[in-house]
Amino acid sequence: MLRGSEERLRLGLQAARMGTWDWNIAENRIIWSANMEALFGLAPGEFDGSYDQFVARLHPDDRDRVLDAINAAMTPGANYDIEFRVLYPDGTIRWALSQGKVFHDEIGQPIRMSGVDLDISDRKRSEVKIRQSESQVRRVLDNLFSFVGVMTPDGTLIEANRTALAAASLSAADVLGKPFPDAYWWAYDPEIQAQLWAAIRQAAAGETVRYDVQIRLGEDQFIVIDFCLAPLLHDSGEVEFLLPSGIDITDRIRAKEALQQSEEFKNRVLESSSDCIKVLDLNAQLLYVNAGGMCLLEIDDLTPHLNSEWLCFWEGEHRQAAEAAFTAAKSGEVGKFQGFCPTVKGKPKWWDVVVTPIRDGAGQVVQVLSTSRDVTERKRTEEELRQKNAILDVINESAPTPIFVKDRQGRIIYANPATLAALGKTAAEVIGRYDSDLYPSPEDAAKVMENDQRIMASGQMEVVEESPDGIHIFLGMKAPYYNEAGEVIGLVGISNDITDRVQIERDRERILQQKQAALKESERVNRIKDEFLAVLSHELRSPLNPILGWTKLLQTRKLDAAKTIIALATIERNAKAQCQLIDDLLDMARVLRGKLSLNTAPVDLLWVIESAIDTVQTAAIAKSIQIHPVLSDIRPVSGDAVRLQQIIWNLLTNAIKFTPSGGRIDIRLEQIDNQAQITITDTGKGISPDFLPHIFESFRQEDASVTRNHGGLGLGMAIVYQLVEAHGGTVTADSPGEGKGATFTVRLPLLNASLKKNQPSPLREQNLDLTSICVLVIDDEPDSRELLAMMLAQAGAEVMSVASAAEFLTALEPFQPDVVVSDIGMPEVDGYTLLRQVRSLSPEQGGRVPAIALTAYAGEIDRQQAIAAGFQKHIAKPIEPDQLVVAIISLLNKQALS
Repeated sequence: MLRGSEERLRLGLQAARMGTWDWNIAENRIIWSANMEALFGLAPGEFDGSYDQFVARLHPDDRDRVLDAINAAMTPGANYDIEFRVLYPDGTIRWALSQGKVFHDEIGQPIRMSGVDLDISDRKRSEVKIRQSESQVRRVLDNLFSFVGVMTPDGTLIEANRTALAAASLSAADVLGKPFPDAYWWAYDPEIQAQLWAAIRQAAAGETVRYDVQIRLGEDQFIVIDFCLAPLLHDSGEVEFLLPSGIDITDRIRAKEALQQSEEFKNRVLESSSDCIKVLDLNAQLLYVNAGGMCLLEIDDLTPHLNSEWLCFWEGEHRQAAEAAFTAAKSGEVGKFQGFCPTVKGKPKWWDVVVTPIRDGAGQVVQVLSTSRDVTERKRTEEELRQKNAILDVINESAPTPIFVKDRQGRIIYANPATLAALGKTAAEVIGRYDSDLYPSPEDAAKVMENDQRIMASGQMEVVEESPDGIHIFLGMKAPYYNEAGEVIGLVGISNDITDRVQIERDRERILQQKQAALKESERVNRIKDEFLAVLSHELRSPLNPILGWTKLLQTRKLDAAKTIIALATIERNAKAQCQLIDDLLDMARVLRGKLSLNTAPVDLLWVIESAIDTVQTAAIAKSIQIHPVLSDIRPVSGDAVRLQQIIWNLLTNAIKFTPSGGRIDIRLEQIDNQAQITITDTGKGISPDFLPHIFESFRQEDASVTRNHGGLGLGMAIVYQLVEAHGGTVTADSPGEGKGATFTVRLPLLNASLKKNQPSPLREQNLDLTSICVLVIDDEPDSRELLAMMLAQAGAEVMSVASAAEFLTALEPFQPDVVVSDIGMPEVDGYTLLRQVRSLSPEQGGRVPAIALTAYAGEIDRQQAIAAGFQKHIAKPIEPDQLVVAIISLLNKQALS
């Protein structure tokens, strides 16, 4: 029996679309009935008992509200009662009423929550329909032009539509719930109110009451209402409500009064009208002509003309137009035409004629009314205007200059062919459009429209310069035009294309500016050239003074050993300085000709920087300047090791030059993203903001005066810039200002591969022993020849030196040298020609002997010519002994490997 009761309960719940649920809060598991799964859009058994699955089916707009209600129900004594929407995966929405109770343990903790959910979707839909129906009824009532309300049988007003409230300037709160006569007490006098109470009593007895009543809306403002009060009966037959309604018939009443006066008014209008008004019968016989018509037709006595045919006044095509208009009027339509008809005295007249039907009370056409207006003067004016317009049309159509007309809003209402050609559009694309629709540039269109509105607002003619397409330029005269009332109604414009003239003026101005700029640039270049030549002369001559001076003193042999050491060191230092100046000039020449070449290979920047520091360390120590390196071990870069060291050496030398004694130079090597960054910061004199943008320009010095504190040609930073760019990097300079030091930052791209550690550097010292090496030297200068022989002999080499090509060729085969060192610039046979002759010899005759070109011709083109002639190396004079020995050893090692 219990199972049968449960089954009946289950079937009852299913029929009611009600589901039960039980939530074990501690285990966070929910047990749902089958109806719950159906309510939440799940298949039987699809619910997994999880709290999250339940939450996922809640409508997003209701989810927080439901969860808040569940949390609130956890408080002892609180209940769970809420309506919410369930969202199915296919977008279907169902409404549920959920009620439940939370059970707590002995310490008040919630352990279980049970309840039922009822599908209330049908109820919700019904509520929506009811609200919509009520809203529709309310809209219908409020949109009625008549006054409509509802009152109880005792006269209490319980509803009034918007028209009823608005007419009395009242709100619903002013009248609802009050006796109808009292609610509108100000609109009725006591007699009318008594009449209204009597009507209420009649309607309450089941009678419909209707009468016209005049009510007051305000001082001296009355309206007449067709008032009706009808009973609304209950099913029992008793009166349940009274329905008051009213229609404003004030206009109807007034129309009746006006109709009574219309005959008299009609007669006055007809007789006072200045138009010619005739009444015709259906046979077009003349029955009546008003006084104005007789005057216009110059008729003194109407009698002879009565009952005459109206059509006889018209001739030719005008008679045909009159017949058509009369026929239209007889059929109940309005006929119109314009015709020529002279007066009875022969005076020519043009008329605008309107022929209308006259109907009787039944609507039948019984007569025809002809109204004619004298338009003779207008026709004459139109003809004159037509002739003038024809002339203007010829002018406008043939004029080569754009002519156009715009209305007050700026729309184009006329454009001649020249205007259309200037715009590159057809008339259909232009007429009725604004400039903003036609111009490709919004800025140009806005300027033109601004000009037009200003001219029309001021009423004054202006000459303006405008461009419709940003290319062609027009000089236009624009003037407002007026209507008969003197109001500005538009604008007329005539333009001339001045593009060529403006272009000529612009070209002239540009050429003038270019000439002025070229003159200034020429003056600047000449000034820089003069400054550079002065600096070059100074920098080249300055080292010569100590060199020649100490040389003379050494020749006297009156110097002791200490002074001799000082003299030699001074000569060496100044010779190196002069050599560096020449190298800088050659490097800059290579850069300017685009001939700067790099011998690229993977390079470890760590030893490049260390080598550069070693090179400048002596100069830094001399000024008590501390060089502080912070060098990270990073991946190699691709570059020329010698040129990279030249970059660092130049930057360090520059920092030492401009840093006072006791200063500090920081050099940092680090990896930033995929680049190597070298930062050199000094505590020197800094760079002025004006000169900072020019720091890397060639031959530019911040101070080129004769009073400058620092020497140089202004090429060091320019060479650094070009070398860094040649390596695919960047170099920047920064300085807080004069006296605040400077920072130079070099960034170079890193290679992906790493170098083996302890890679031998081409710049590090090598074994300088040339023992058992035979060297044949040719140089036409005895001093140079003797110096080279001495340098190589001290390195252990066996040396033979000759002065001419003939001596060289004679000594080549018997001496059998391991290497040849040859000058280039020699009389009779230069070094290029000599080596070509050597390379034409057989190997036994020495034709394959390795050769080094040692020359004062140090340019890139000289190096290329030397290699092309057969030399393996090209070395520029002057050269140090170690440098020449290293070059010979390197060349011989390379030959041995090949």
